Order: sequence, then structure tokens, then C-alpha cells
Amino acid sequence: MGAGAVSRGTLIPDDWQPSDETVAKLRRSRPDLVGHHYDLELLKFRMWAQANAVLTHRIEASFIGFMIKARLPPRQTEEERDDEFKR
Repeated sequence: MGAGAVSRGTLIPDDWQPSDETVAKLRRSRPDLVGHHYDLELLKFRMWAQANAVLTHRIEASFIGFMIKARLPPRQTEEERDDEFKR
């Protein structure tokens, strides 16, 4: 690469996992993003990266930015969950 050329970054691997340090940073910003919701958003991140051939210089920063924007479904009351279960 010549002087002044910009690196294009790297693709995010399909099996990429955030480091423990990155997960800890995320938990400080989004303590509500745990369990099934976390797993689902991690899957969405991977699918988004793969579908869009995302190139990045800092995968961990891209991940945190994606996850901070995640919208969780509103909490359901016990009655609403029961109604869904009956359908």
C-alpha cells in the first residue's frame, strides 16, 4: 500500500465472539441486554455483517455500537404472556 492509502479493514468472521472485556463494556452500557436477548442480538450482528460484507478496522467497536442500538421487545405482563401461550 502506498503512502496515503487507506486500509479497507477486514471482514467480520461468521464465528466471531466478543472478548470478555468487550462484553463487560457492553454490560456497563446495556445491563438489560442479557440471556436470550443478548444471544439474539449477537446473531443479528453476525447476520448483518455477513449479509452486508461489512469491513471494519475494529470489530469490537463495531459490535458495541451495534449492540447499544438494539431494541428489546417491551416487557410483557404475566397476563399477556398467558394470552400468547393460549394461541
